[in-house]
Amino acid sequence: MVLANLLLPSSMTFWIGFTESLFFFLFVAFMAFADDRRVWISWVAAIVLPLTRPVGVFVVIIPAVWWLLGHRRGFASVCILCFLAGWSIYFGTMWYHLGHPLAGWAAQRFHVNAPSLGYLKDLPKFLGSLFHVTSFHDPTGSLLDRLAFIGSFWGVVRLWSIRPSWCVTTGAMLLIPAMTNQFLSFSRFTIVAIPLLLPIGQLLMHLRLRWLCLWICLSLATQYHLIHRFFTFGWGT
Repeated sequence: MVLANLLLPSSMTFWIGFTESLFFFLFVAFMAFADDRRVWISWVAAIVLPLTRPVGVFVVIIPAVWWLLGHRRGFASVCILCFLAGWSIYFGTMWYHLGHPLAGWAAQRFHVNAPSLGYLKDLPKFLGSLFHVTSFHDPTGSLLDRLAFIGSFWGVVRLWSIRPSWCVTTGAMLLIPAMTNQFLSFSRFTIVAIPLLLPIGQLLMHLRLRWLCLWICLSLATQYHLIHRFFTFGWGT
């Protein structure tokens, strides 16, 4: 799993001051302390996850499944409330500082891909953007982002046999950004979909050495390319 994490194309964002590192820490803290006596750490992580990255709100699916299955319903209920509290803090902050709770989303229309929740209902647009490849990596037609989406779909299917709640959570964390952003920076979303590391890690364990070495070389070359573009003011994220 550690190797899988290091080989994901956008893992370079872990050390250049982006929010992925904090999100990774909070996700692991939420899961690790869920069965610990210090459950308050899980609750704090649940509040901060949606504030760190918007897809953090989809982690609420995990305690929601716990609640539906009758597993520690009291603890799961507090977790759900904490996720909703974090989401509410975000909207409240937007409202207080910018005059409207959805001001952050409204500003997205000025982005290069003009992300919109309305794209969730437009399947032809989603399919069109999936096959719209213009270069190895750019904001609108990145081959890398689309390959990451196909690989992530495989991982989500494999997660169903490992833990269904993680499968649903990961699917939401990946599919909704892919559709609303038209694959903009999709490879970055794969590194915050932490459960994906399980099926990828299993795959790496069963690869022949020559194929594993090839995977490592291709991944390092890709990351070098992205880092070079980032520090030369190109599109590297």
